[in-house]
Amino acid sequence: MTTGINGCQNDSDRWVSVVNNENSKDSRICRPHGYTDVYLWISQQGDTRPSVQTKKGLMWIQDDDWRIMGQWEWSDQKVQLAKVESQPQDYLLTITADGDIRLSEK
Repeated sequence: MTTGINGCQNDSDRWVSVVNNENSKDSRICRPHGYTDVYLWISQQGDTRPSVQTKKGLMWIQDDDWRIMGQWEWSDQKVQLAKVESQPQDYLLTITADGDIRLSEK
């Protein structure tokens, strides 16, 4: 499946890091209360999953059977961030004021 994160809207009061484990030069630090240009593929492979560090913690993001799933480092459970309806599909990454992660279609 072809999905990607295209942009980060950080609505929190903390800096956020978006790490591209496939290509580290595409990793970004996103300033508080602002938008940052970022682009990275969401992979199905566990060793190349992108990660996002917010004030809530570190979340790994993975493409899984037409769903974009996230898993906080401190949790055993995965959460569905988006259901992929078609491909290719890009998503805006939004960090909420409390550090939660949301994806919305672009």
